[in-house]
Amino acid sequence: MKNATALFGIRAGRRALYEYGPYGNILRMEGNAAEDNPFRFSSEYADDELGLVYYNYRYYNPQNGRWVSRDPVIEKQRDNVYTYAYNTPSILIDARGQFAFAIALFNPIGVAVVAAAAVVVAVATVVVVAEKVIDEINSDTADKAVPETAPIAIPQKPKYGNCSKRRHSELNKEVGRKCKGPSMHCKNKNICKDEIERNIKRFQDCIDARTKINNECFNGGDNAHNDEIERALAGKKRCQDKLNQLL
Repeated sequence: MKNATALFGIRAGRRALYEYGPYGNILRMEGNAAEDNPFRFSSEYADDELGLVYYNYRYYNPQNGRWVSRDPVIEKQRDNVYTYAYNTPSILIDARGQFAFAIALFNPIGVAVVAAAAVVVAVATVVVVAEKVIDEINSDTADKAVPETAPIAIPQKPKYGNCSKRRHSELNKEVGRKCKGPSMHCKNKNICKDEIERNIKRFQDCIDARTKINNECFNGGDNAHNDEIERALAGKKRCQDKLNQLL
């Protein structure tokens, strides 16, 4: 759905990496250019101060999957006028914060591909939701006033945990320096002892950097960092086993 998932430099290689939840909440963000780039989920402008994504007509909150203001096009009486992509972002796209639609509806070839490759239930879901969208556009009641609604306060997990934005950025850049670069694996049968020892040290440096940001900013509870630490520990163990075979 046109999400920015990585940034690359001509000489520096990958500068940023992003992973998102189904509604756009950031599950993982790393790299020395990750925070400087404001165009992330849906390639729209991310306002870090507000924790919102700007879609030109209104703001979207990826933490709870809702718009923060009413739909400027379909002002129709309904239970929830703040839903993003009709609560089905896996099959619909909203390019400007005005109207959610299924891409396949406007592409006959796309329809044929979906019909041939997708599960019947998924296709049926697209059709039902699409018909709902079209009915709402053509409805005679589309111009009805929407009653005043009070905003709902929903607690959000702080993006930077216990750290300030600046401190989180410093620690995240250290993770990039310690964990990125040439491969650290020891799978090569002809790998020499010195290279194995270097890789073991690099794995440990990466583990230390991720543990530091995880403990200082997230009290050790960030799932993305914990997963990467486990992978680094497994890689270090493989290298250590390889080294023991050579000794």
